[in-house]
Amino acid sequence: MSKIEWTDETLNCVTGCTKISAGCAHYYAKPMTCRLQGRKNPKYINGSDKVTIHKDVLRKPFYWKKPRQIFLNSMSDTLHRDAPTQFIEKMSDMMNWDWWSQASCN
Repeated sequence: MSKIEWTDETLNCVTGCTKISAGCAHYYAKPMTCRLQGRKNPKYINGSDKVTIHKDVLRKPFYWKKPRQIFLNSMSDTLHRDAPTQFIEKMSDMMNWDWWSQASCN
């Protein structure tokens, strides 16, 4: 669950980004990444300046019992040039999966 009031869950399939403008100086992901590194969170070992793919996160929603409001990639640039196109397509597949027709309660 998330502490963000408008979402149920955050999924960071991708972490990291590239600074491209002065606006990036105030991006919240950098200090948050430092905090998560201090807590020894392995997903943030590469820091906030290197795009890292987390394939295991793509499977997480398929284990949920109920649909959830998702904040996808709050700690990255989802369409970053270093994110492989095939991985972006897999994220899209995950977002477009028909939850209700796949339910096993028929």
